[in-house]
Amino acid sequence: MTLSRKVAGLRTLIAAVAGLGALITTAPSAHAYTYSSNNQWASWSSGAYTVYNDVWNPNGGQQWLNINNWNSWNISSNFWGGGVKSYGNVSFRPNNSIWGYSWEYFNCGTPGGSAYDNSFDCWTNDGSEIMIWENWANCSPAGGVKYYNQGIANASWNVWQGWVGHNCVSFTRNGQRWNGTEDATTMIRWAHDHGLLSGTTVTQIQFGFEVTSTSGWQSFNLWGYNAGWG
Repeated sequence: MTLSRKVAGLRTLIAAVAGLGALITTAPSAHAYTYSSNNQWASWSSGAYTVYNDVWNPNGGQQWLNINNWNSWNISSNFWGGGVKSYGNVSFRPNNSIWGYSWEYFNCGTPGGSAYDNSFDCWTNDGSEIMIWENWANCSPAGGVKYYNQGIANASWNVWQGWVGHNCVSFTRNGQRWNGTEDATTMIRWAHDHGLLSGTTVTQIQFGFEVTSTSGWQSFNLWGYNAGWG
């Protein structure tokens, strides 16, 4: 089984809190989804895409993954305290050169009163993680800003770099948005050309909601997603 994020180092913590699951009040679901689960590692695949619940640091909280299709799903989350708890996402593995071309369309909705980021999470063959933050609230990327107000892929970005057990490069958009089309390879290539990573192949690309805390049960919705590479 392939896990979608930084899981291995967290198994001890997860085991310690797993026994609390029975004490958590689950969110009711009135909709007939194709697939629905509150298992922290729940996943569902269709063609090249897999949707993950990916509750990799629950700390006593809980999350439901509710799927209509790979490009139409939501997570319902109930978390508190600091630190990222989950990254509900849709994922595929292009294994394409960073000098190729890509486009990724998304349309999503996020709740108020939460700490989260709605982002692309890309991985290259040197083990680097490249995050592209489209919208967020009450949180910031790992590390610090290396470059301010960079014009990349028809937008302005601040570029961050930090170490989270591996190299993590993050782009935060100057002017948040909840729908549009992104070009992840252009972003990754920019990071490579500026010495922030050495990888030359995109091994995985994900898009979803990285949740830190919520005001009770909150829903994060993906209404549309599509991607193309060449």
